[in-house]
Amino acid sequence: MRKISPYITEKSVELAKQGKFTLRVDFDANKDEIKSLVKKYYSVNPISINIIKGKYLSTTKHRKKFIDRGVKKALIFLEKGKVIPGFEFETEDKKNKKTETTTKEKKEIKDVKKN
Repeated sequence: MRKISPYITEKSVELAKQGKFTLRVDFDANKDEIKSLVKKYYSVNPISINIIKGKYLSTTKHRKKFIDRGVKKALIFLEKGKVIPGFEFETEDKKNKKTETTTKEKKEIKDVKKN
């Protein structure tokens, strides 16, 4: 059974706003398997998939050599308006509306206190 999960960083959130979603996948998974997993778990149809492999890291601990294969990521391109769950974020319009309402409420509270 292959594993697939969202890979959330500042850069991946910026890419998600453009319709490019980053997922962490098993190191042995190929594009066809990733496409079928995305369809199965997230119910979206990817347009294309790019693969990014992490660097191999070798460490020595107590005279034993360990090799870490790093992280394999898949960059998923979706149609405009489609979103993978886990990448929900607020647009700047929504943030501005929230701050406007809070400032209005603060002004009303100050007026009430003065009266």
